[in-house]
Order: sequence, then structure tokens, then C-alpha cells
Amino acid sequence: MVNQTLLPHQYEFITDTKSKYLGLSGGYGSGKSECGIQRTILLMLRDPSINTLYAMPSFDLLNLRAVGGFSEVLTRYGIKYDYVKQSKTFHLHGLGNIYLRSYDNPDSMIAFEVAHMTLDELDVLKPEKAEDIWHKALSRVRQHTNHPAGNTISLVSTPDGGINGFFYKRFVEKPAPNTRLIKASTSANFFLPPDYITTLKDTYGDNDLIAMYLEGEFVSLNKVRQFTRYSNTNNSTTRTVTPEDTLHIGLDFNVQGSVMIVGVKEDGVMHIVAEHVAMDTMSMILLLNNTYDRKKVILYPDASSQNRSVNADRSSLQLLRDAGYTVKHSKKNPEVSASLMQCNNHLFTKKILINPHSVPRLASALETLGYDSHDKPEKFSSHKDGSMDDYADGFRYLIYGAMPLLTRAKISTFRH
Repeated sequence: MVNQTLLPHQYEFITDTKSKYLGLSGGYGSGKSECGIQRTILLMLRDPSINTLYAMPSFDLLNLRAVGGFSEVLTRYGIKYDYVKQSKTFHLHGLGNIYLRSYDNPDSMIAFEVAHMTLDELDVLKPEKAEDIWHKALSRVRQHTNHPAGNTISLVSTPDGGINGFFYKRFVEKPAPNTRLIKASTSANFFLPPDYITTLKDTYGDNDLIAMYLEGEFVSLNKVRQFTRYSNTNNSTTRTVTPEDTLHIGLDFNVQGSVMIVGVKEDGVMHIVAEHVAMDTMSMILLLNNTYDRKKVILYPDASSQNRSVNADRSSLQLLRDAGYTVKHSKKNPEVSASLMQCNNHLFTKKILINPHSVPRLASALETLGYDSHDKPEKFSSHKDGSMDDYADGFRYLIYGAMPLLTRAKISTFRH
């Protein structure tokens, strides 16, 4: 029982019976999750009474994508089921169970045995964590099965880690016996809206990122400089702050060197127009009060500052709110590699412009910051008056918060 409207790469993946380790490296909107969901159900139809497991990076994604996806496909195939929300388990009548689990809690994957497992978007994790998830999967996939290849593990993911990621290592660089990799292009999905690919190309202007996010190719994400797409010619502006401007300000907190990067968003372009440094959070607030109208300021701070005690039991973020400022932040700071990729995309497409005369320290950081001997972004031990990486961090927090790229939540609505 296979959906006849499947795309060629989906059909290949779903009907494969020879591979013990099966991977699908696909661009956004190429139907990766649909592949994983339909393959899981088909495995159970062919081998009644087995159990399977389907895992994703977070519980939010499981609720957003997996629960609805499985419900839709099971209903389409006329398979009766019960879904137990508390245990995140689909019980298929006359068949077995599908367990939904999150990488947020890897230990939840070891409480039972399954015959087959599908790992969705594993490459968004750091290689070490992805490796840990993989080994946990290997230890649990041992239930008896009549599948020709025995117990199987499938991986469907965008190759976010590039040639340094787990996906590349396991399926290209050092594949185990009986491993197969299928690549899926976004352009192969004729179910997508006509302007979807154009939107992606406008969003990811970098050719390497186009190859990764539209073609499912593994690319090198390592560059000599961190901000490889910054050009003091192509990304230059003379824009300065005016009284009418709404100001977007990225904040990086450090002892003796708390940095503020000020931007003005105009017609979809972020103009970086000012930079400041203060001794600590209270000094930062005084500087903001004396320089700008708080009603026209939106702050994008270092998220770790919500846990940093500054004044008795109040965090830096709470002090900013108490001072009357609008504060926007995530629960945790973005991955450095992800936020650098985001900055470089916007620099390449000229959606970020820098005034080198009003932000000389930031301009210098963008031109010179590289990587250390361990291929990690350069960091400095002294933060007095703001080190170069402090200016870069303030810049990254600003862009990450105020200039988001096309999100996975939006992409996941295109199911085929």
C-alpha cells in the first residue's frame, strides 16, 4: 500500500528493502518527513506486530509535524489507530506501536525495543550529540523482524552540518556496510507553490547554501574568516541615527566590556549605524537612557544574561525591562555556526549594510575575525572596553533576533 502521488525519490526511499542504514539528504520542501512517516507505516504493514520509533529534534516539532503527519497518512490508508498523547504513542489496531521521541531527551529512547527507527533532521545537532543519539538508536533497534535487511535505521535530514556534520560522516565519508544515501532536490517537488523556490533563493543567496538547502548537497561551511560575505564595498552605508528611527540593538554582556550594536531596519535592510561599550548592565542602561528614546528601542540581548545575577537577585534582562525597555530574546543563544550562516546570507544579499565610520570596531571585527587552531571561532580572554568577538556577538544577536531567515516552521507546512 503505497501512495501513488509520491515523488520519485520518495518512492525509492519508502520502498527500499535492502538497506540497513538508509539516508535521505534533501532540500527544504523536498518531502523528507513525508518519506519518514510513510516508510514507518509501510514497514509495519509488511511486518505486523512490530514496533517502530520516530524521532525529531524537539517536542514542538513532534507536535507540529509528526503527530499531524502520522494521523493524516494513517487515515488516508484506512488504518485504525489510537493516539496516546501522554506517552506520545500511536497504537495501530492489529499492528503495533509507533513511539514518538525527541532528541531533547535522548534517555527517553532507551525504555523499549523497536524493529525500525527513523531519525528526522538529526544533522541540525552538533556532531557529538548526533553521534550519541545514533548509538542509542543502535542499542534499541533489536526487536525481531521479518524485514529482508533485518532491523533498520533511517535518517531524513537537510545536511545542515555540511561536510563536518554527522550525516556526512556516517553516510558518505565512513559508511557502514549496507548503507544507502538518496538525495532529494526541492525542485523535484511539483506540489510546492510556484514561488517557493524563488523565495528560498532570495533568502539563501550564497551558492553553497543554495546547494545545501535546495539540492540536499553536503558543502563545506568552513571559511577563513567568520564573516566571509562581508565586503567594505558592497556592504557599506552612510546611514546614521535620526530622531524618527526605531532602533534595534544587539547586546553582549561582559564584565568591563558590555557591547551594544545599533541598527535601523529600512525596507527590509538592516543599517548598522552605531556601537557603544559600557562597564556593566547598569552603566549600559544609563548610556541608553542618555542617548536614545526608550520608546523607540528594541533590545536583542545575550540570552544567557537572564541567568546572570547582576543586582541582588535580578538578571540583566530583568533590569532592562524594569528600566522600561522592550526586550526580545530566545531561551538560549543561537548556535554560533547557525547565526554566522544567517549573517553571511544577509551580507551576501546586501540586506545588512555597515557604516564603517560610526561602527569602526564592528567593521574591524567583520573584516578580521577568523578561527583558532581547533577550527573554533576566535575568542578573547580580556573584555575590557569590549573585545573584537564581543562586537561580533552583539552583531550576531541583533541579526538573529531582528532578521530571521525562512524558518523551518514555515517550511514544514509544505508536506510533499
